[in-house]
Amino acid sequence: MAIVDQQLDAALILEDDVSLKEPFFSQAINAALIHMVQGDVVRFAFKKRERTGKILSSGNGPRVMLPQHIGLGMQAQLVTREAARTMLEKTQHFDRPVDTYLQLC
Repeated sequence: MAIVDQQLDAALILEDDVSLKEPFFSQAINAALIHMVQGDVVRFAFKKRERTGKILSSGNGPRVMLPQHIGLGMQAQLVTREAARTMLEKTQHFDRPVDTYLQLC
């Protein structure tokens, strides 16, 4: 709700036990921001759980891809205001964890 209420463009949401490794995570954020538009959610995977889909960026740094199927795990994600608004509208009655909800979308 804070993303929508405060009219943030996006917010980084982390689980309380996440440990970020620099400079790799900063590079991952920057790579994601290049491709993000309002309505997007970027999941930063800590384990390989997806089959590779369309590769948006690669090289020596982090890889940005659109997976064939969204994997489980939401330790770190970048959520845009419009994505947050949509999730709030569609989850008036929340019945599952966010990662399994996103798999259904």
